Amino acid sequence: MYHCETLVASARGSLWICPEEVSCDYFDWCEGKLSAINQYHGEDMAQYSWAEFTNGELNRGRGR
Repeated sequence: MYHCETLVASARGSLWICPEEVSCDYFDWCEGKLSAINQYHGEDMAQYSWAEFTNGELNRGRGR
């Protein structure tokens, strides 16, 4: 058993993680937490082409 029953929630046709159950610098950045914003230096998961969209959003938001 992985003991992660509270990590994942579901409803008919949907499955998602419960963000309050994980520590995530991206979630912290989205909430405007200064520590997460200061840790971002213009690059996030650059090795993945699918991450370019998120990285672009993060770069646009750096001026906050």
